[in-house]
Amino acid sequence: MRTIIIAGVNGCFVELKQLLKKCNYVQEDTLVFLGNVANDGPEPYHTLNFIYHLTHNNFVIIEGEFEKSLKCEDDPIECYILPRLQKILEKFPSTTIGLFHLDNLRNSFDGFELQNCVMFADTEHMEKGLQKYDMKKPVILGENYKDNTGVNKPVYTIKNGRKSIYLNTNCINGGKLTALLVESSEPNWYNWGVVSVPALKNYLGSYL
Repeated sequence: MRTIIIAGVNGCFVELKQLLKKCNYVQEDTLVFLGNVANDGPEPYHTLNFIYHLTHNNFVIIEGEFEKSLKCEDDPIECYILPRLQKILEKFPSTTIGLFHLDNLRNSFDGFELQNCVMFADTEHMEKGLQKYDMKKPVILGENYKDNTGVNKPVYTIKNGRKSIYLNTNCINGGKLTALLVESSEPNWYNWGVVSVPALKNYLGSYL
């Protein structure tokens, strides 16, 4: 069984399609999105529409700031959704949180666990939620390594015996969109496949 883990989509739908094609994605694969699937980038509607129509059993979204904002009930302090997204969300025939089907949405503090790894959207939530998991398993994070936007490839670290992979490779900043291909039968994190496609442009700030 294969799991395709993707970080930092941010509405980069063209790159997402290219990445899945390069991964030879099929419906039997499980997709895991490490937060913030839309909002900042060029094509949030097409990105959300693609996810909305995925087979329910075959995808998971770990909450990032965007996904948590879908539940904020317009609290100006908590709400991260850009004004242009409000009209886009209205196009879907469900409530905004129902857009992601609750069975597929994972709380940011809970993360998501596979046989051979654990996933979180970012370090902050990992530090608070990791104690419930096997500390020997590698942790895959949906953020940049130390907020270094110049790093356009996954960063592998080992700190205090804990293995971590920072998977966000800055597509929104003109970097790359990257997927980690995890086979349930492969325990060695260095043997998992890494597939990337370059961003078409630097989108940051263009759609705010």
